[in-house]
Amino acid sequence: MALSKLTIVCVGLVLASHAPVFSAVENGRPGTVNYFTPVQKARAFAAATRAGYTPTIVQAFQDGNFFLTASRGGKAMN
Repeated sequence: MALSKLTIVCVGLVLASHAPVFSAVENGRPGTVNYFTPVQKARAFAAATRAGYTPTIVQAFQDGNFFLTASRGGKAMN
């Protein structure tokens, strides 16, 4: 039983140590149409907020177009 707990802890530590790598890949590779900067993301979220939505995540991005998941009036919108 102790071995399985140790295994779970080790797997958790490995995943946690790679979290910065996973988040860095979130916005694609620089120089491709799937890449966006944090400033572009902030502008997209601000535009959604001004339109009355509460953005939560970027579902997809391609060639300057953001596809967000957001909510408005308690309903989720994609």
